Amino acid sequence: MIEYTLPSLGADMDEGILVAWLVAPGDAVERGQVVAEVETDKGIIEVECWEDAYVDRLLIDPSSTKISVGTPIALLRPLDESVPVDRTAARAAEPVIATAPVEKTSAAGARRLSPPIRHLAHELGVDVDRLVPVQGGEVTREDV
Repeated sequence: MIEYTLPSLGADMDEGILVAWLVAPGDAVERGQVVAEVETDKGIIEVECWEDAYVDRLLIDPSSTKISVGTPIALLRPLDESVPVDRTAARAAEPVIATAPVEKTSAAGARRLSPPIRHLAHELGVDVDRLVPVQGGEVTREDV
């Protein structure tokens, strides 16, 4: 098992806030793939995986709770260990530090907000699940 810890995303970063997971237990991830979004003092930053692996468990749910750099946030399984993962059991197996709703998908398919738009909505207290693009396509600053 590989412990995936909150990385330092800047020279002065000691902690961050996990805003969103972009993967789920059972997903295969590649080195360099964006797996999460973390809010720092400088904004929301996409976090990459440093291993080719399977996501075994997500240890921390997105929330407004600050997490120290180096805190384990997920467990990864090497690609050569092809044991299937029960997604429900994988989430329940470890205690979660804090919980918050994860971005939902619409009936038309997955809707992904860019980190700056998600951050703006968070700052203004806007529910991202209720955002609808006025001109279709992606949600913009004006839509927030």
